[in-house]
Amino acid sequence: MTGTKILLVEDDPGHQHLISESLKSTQRQVELQVVSTGRAALRAIENSPFDCVLMDFNLPDLCADELLPILAKDEHSPPVVVISSSRDQDTVIKSMRNGSVDFLPKMEALENDCLWHCVETALGKHRETQADRRKTERRMEQLARLAEQDPLTGLSNRRCLDRLFEKRRITRDRRGCVSVIMLDLDHFKHINDTHGHDCGDRILRAVADVLRDCAGSKDVACRYGGEEFVIIRPATSFVEAVHWAEVLRKKVAGLDSRFGDRRGPWDGLAWEKRDG
Repeated sequence: MTGTKILLVEDDPGHQHLISESLKSTQRQVELQVVSTGRAALRAIENSPFDCVLMDFNLPDLCADELLPILAKDEHSPPVVVISSSRDQDTVIKSMRNGSVDFLPKMEALENDCLWHCVETALGKHRETQADRRKTERRMEQLARLAEQDPLTGLSNRRCLDRLFEKRRITRDRRGCVSVIMLDLDHFKHINDTHGHDCGDRILRAVADVLRDCAGSKDVACRYGGEEFVIIRPATSFVEAVHWAEVLRKKVAGLDSRFGDRRGPWDGLAWEKRDG
């Protein structure tokens, strides 16, 4: 069974021994690594994952208030508990302000299970912080997706299209080929005026479903606006794009739609080929 992996950053050999014995006396599974300087701690954390860091405030090369901001730059760095022989309020404040999860005087750290309880508290706080961070990241990703999604059809929207063109995130093949196909639904205003916008919305969703069915895994289908759609087909030549667009046109023309008590195929899609 793998125990809690702890890095002890302490330059005094006597304190190293006492703190190590304090952790071992708890009879918990503890894997302890000891280093004597701040830079050695940075190397150790870079090379191996730790569950928690116990750090003396005053080290030969870096004090805790200098080392903590460096560790804080990495959101995956382990929680740090500062331990110090000093009870000076300024030392406590510097430790907590710079990212220490807790502060513990060394004499208290050697009493019974005090140090271990401090480690457990730090681990709990760290897990909560990481969970909150993951939740926030997922929410931001969701909002980013929604910001580039058309709410009616579920396709990408014009904002997504603009981003792809601005940042040139369109995949080309070795010949530099990429096809951009625009679809426009003819007489769409007449459908809205005659049968209502609910019917027009159903038509737009039906066309979007056809686009999703026809699009490849690397294609990007967007609702450009109103009744206009754009499909980006990476690594597709002009001839291939024309053939694909004709197949798409026939599928859309063959849509079976209901307008009130009338029902029938709808052939309102027109397209044109443009060189260049």
